[in-house]
Amino acid sequence: MKQSRLLLLNILTTASFHVSSFAVLGTSFPTLDWSGQDVLDWSGQDVLHWFTDNGPKARLYAWMGAFVSLGLTIFA
Repeated sequence: MKQSRLLLLNILTTASFHVSSFAVLGTSFPTLDWSGQDVLDWSGQDVLHWFTDNGPKARLYAWMGAFVSLGLTIFA
């Protein structure tokens, strides 16, 4: 395989992992909670509750971010 095709494949794979990682997370960390309170005022218990509900998604997002950084390292 030529280097240019390998580079193109790496770019496309890295981009797809990057987009997929956001799709996997599904919902970003909320800026307002259900009562309208700003999340900057959340306690540690509230943050723990969010990660408890979204733990597997956040973990997969982190792993996909690791693969994106690996792809960017190879690309660079």
